[in-house]
Amino acid sequence: MSVRFFLRNKSSLNTSLNIVVCFNAQKINFTSGLNVQSRFWNQAKQRLKESPSYLDAIYINQAIKMQENVYNDAIRYFIAKQINPSQKEFKTKVMDLFSLINADHSKNNELFLDFMLDTIEKYKAIRKSETIKSYNVIHKKLLKYQTENKLQLTFADIDEKFYLHFRKWFFKQDYSINYFANFIKTIKMFMTLANDQKITNSTDYKLKSFKKITEESDNIYLTVDELLKIYHLDFSEYPILNHPAYYLTRNKFLIGAFTGLRVSDFNRLNEINLSDDFIRIKQHKTERLVIIPIHNIVKEILQSGFNIHEVISDQKINEYIKVICREAKINTPILVHKSNGGVIKQMQFPKCQLVSTHTARRSFATNAFKSGIPSISIMQITGHRSEKSFLKYIKITAEENALLLSKHPFFMNS
Repeated sequence: MSVRFFLRNKSSLNTSLNIVVCFNAQKINFTSGLNVQSRFWNQAKQRLKESPSYLDAIYINQAIKMQENVYNDAIRYFIAKQINPSQKEFKTKVMDLFSLINADHSKNNELFLDFMLDTIEKYKAIRKSETIKSYNVIHKKLLKYQTENKLQLTFADIDEKFYLHFRKWFFKQDYSINYFANFIKTIKMFMTLANDQKITNSTDYKLKSFKKITEESDNIYLTVDELLKIYHLDFSEYPILNHPAYYLTRNKFLIGAFTGLRVSDFNRLNEINLSDDFIRIKQHKTERLVIIPIHNIVKEILQSGFNIHEVISDQKINEYIKVICREAKINTPILVHKSNGGVIKQMQFPKCQLVSTHTARRSFATNAFKSGIPSISIMQITGHRSEKSFLKYIKITAEENALLLSKHPFFMNS
């Protein structure tokens, strides 16, 4: 029992491949439909020699392997059934097996970005606007990738070869490693959805080589002393801060730094969220209700006549808080590692330039942890699902960790 491929005309430069299946003393002839360059054919290996001068060889070899598998599947089928088929019965079975493959091939050749766009449209009613926006950005970037590389991505194309080529293209755009990781995570999510809906059975995206690479973030936090510098900063001494937007930014940022709320939450607080010395708010991102004790600094801000209803954009807070931190002399040199085009580079910035709206939330988590509040209690506010991810989120140095440990009763026992 064997499946063998033969050149139809060895003396011709280009010739078709014929197939002979030997089964139960029968020789059954087939045509492969494949044309090859004779000089590259290796009869012993039953494959074409893959060469830079014959670029199609790799694809023809893949087709040969696929056909070989079909004929062997037919042989195994009749052996399992203990049937000695006629040539007609054997050829009918082979045709049935090819039909199944062609059906799968047709399914997997549907366009990935069409499916992605249709799914985004369906999700508009059930997913948050920020999520839909991020999906649309990724879809737009993938369209750009298709256009520049003159291709259309099918489900079958989402494989290791695509991953490596897309990664190379992506980093040429000077995007970061973590941004690339977000793209791969989203692509894998849409492929999983397509598989769940039986739209495709292509699963190469599950290979270990199709991985979401990330780099550890260098995001900073502000110590309690630094936050107090901001709080006690006398704006009247700094003409550049003589604008209500700076006052609004400082108070909003400090509320975030002493509550652990995201900017989307601390920027929409009002009196209805405040009662009995607690803040009660349903988080915008997770839709979870959190209850947070009101810190004394937050109480003083609220009692100062500050208009909690007034809103300022994230972009403006990010711009103004850097100026406030600079005037508060929060300018310690910070060494950060940034990826640009997939290459990690070391750069140094004054700390004030690295402060953003998210610094407030990270400062809360880190300062609360350093003060001895149990991780599980802080996680109820930050929403981290595991202590492992929480400990990656907070920012304490090895020295700070050692100092915390030194104050623990375990290290103080004689």
